[in-house]
Amino acid sequence: MNDRQSNQPKMSTEELARTQVLNLDDLREVAKYEKKTSKRPAIFCAIFGAILLTLGAGVQGYITHQNKVKLEAIQKNVVKRKNPTITEQKPKVPANSTLKCTLSSQGNANGTNYVSEFTFEFANQKLKKETKVFMLDKIVGNKIGESAMNNLYVAYRNFEKINGTVNGYSITSAPRGDVGFTITTLIDLTLLNASSIPAEYNANAQIRVDFPLDSDYETVKTSATASGFICE
Repeated sequence: MNDRQSNQPKMSTEELARTQVLNLDDLREVAKYEKKTSKRPAIFCAIFGAILLTLGAGVQGYITHQNKVKLEAIQKNVVKRKNPTITEQKPKVPANSTLKCTLSSQGNANGTNYVSEFTFEFANQKLKKETKVFMLDKIVGNKIGESAMNNLYVAYRNFEKINGTVNGYSITSAPRGDVGFTITTLIDLTLLNASSIPAEYNANAQIRVDFPLDSDYETVKTSATASGFICE
């Protein structure tokens, strides 16, 4: 037995050292491989986490933006309700304009029908002129109406005597067949001295001077509407 052991080649000190060095190198390679492979999951997790954070920030930013838009819309609605004039202002009246006001009275006790049409002319929203048209008809077949129409026509024709005596004021009458008549009164407030109009003229709503020079547009419209006229 001792002979067999003695016959086996013995490893020299130099070969033993070389073997240990090789084993050590192998261990180092294995360690490096494990180190690399162990980092991959960590790197993957870090990248995946960064993506999630980015997505989360984007979603959060979108939600914040949408909430801001909704809040601004609500605030605008609240302001609009509190201050409707911000978006719903009254239409402005042109500087130079006309206002036509009409009043119709049918089936009157004196057997007549009539329509009054007053047209006001403005410059810079201040009254300058007025044209008054009064149309009266008898109710056909009504004896009272026949008499009333004839008497009124004669009375209005007498008012024409003022023509040429007062600057800026005139009256014109015209028959409408045998049914009625029309009275047209022209008033130029820029020329008229209102104090020169006789009292009996100012007592008659169809021929009187209704407003002084430079009366405001809204004042004229409000007053005429309160008297039953429809203005446009």
